[in-house]
Amino acid sequence: MMIQSQMCVSSESENRKFSKTDYLDIAVYGRLQADGTLQPIVFELLGKARELADQTSVKVSLVMIGSHISRYARDLFRYGADRIFVYDDPLYENLNSDIARSILEHFFENYKPSVMLFGDNNGESDTVESVFRQNKAAFACRQAIFSIRSNKDLDFSNDSQHPELVHISDFRPQLVSVPGGIFQPPVPNLSRRGELILCEQPSNLSHQEKNTTYKKLLDD
Repeated sequence: MMIQSQMCVSSESENRKFSKTDYLDIAVYGRLQADGTLQPIVFELLGKARELADQTSVKVSLVMIGSHISRYARDLFRYGADRIFVYDDPLYENLNSDIARSILEHFFENYKPSVMLFGDNNGESDTVESVFRQNKAAFACRQAIFSIRSNKDLDFSNDSQHPELVHISDFRPQLVSVPGGIFQPPVPNLSRRGELILCEQPSNLSHQEKNTTYKKLLDD
């Protein structure tokens, strides 16, 4: 399989000041399928996230967005997540890139992951690109070769074809999309437990929902 990589950094982001020590977890975007279950690639990402987290003594966070998904989320700790952040609201049933971006921005601001892994699937690229451009962040596309340092900087030094990827470590969170079939999914541990966090709706989406309801009343 040929893996394409690129480094995407906005010029404004180079002047952004922050403390890397404020950013901790290795997070995974748990994109759902039409039937409300996780896409298969998410389990591969959890396996890689577990590896990175164990090397840096931090937690694995799984972020899920959908409607009526909290009960399903409780069964997913067995795949290596320490914390599962659930954004559960009827507004998210028909998820689009704008809603996903707003929610992930809320997650970044409030929970500050050091790394965020995304599956490189159809329909995912718009969401990820929107997220990293809005946050003036760095994004490594379709990466299969990376490790992590003790300070939680991602290390792409083994990818000799794309030396520019080293600069992703200057940013937080570090966003990486990963193609399927690269990493092994974890073996389920049925005794594993974790923390389920029901997240509030971002304020800008609450405003959007009120506007939608008002428009519907006018239309009726």
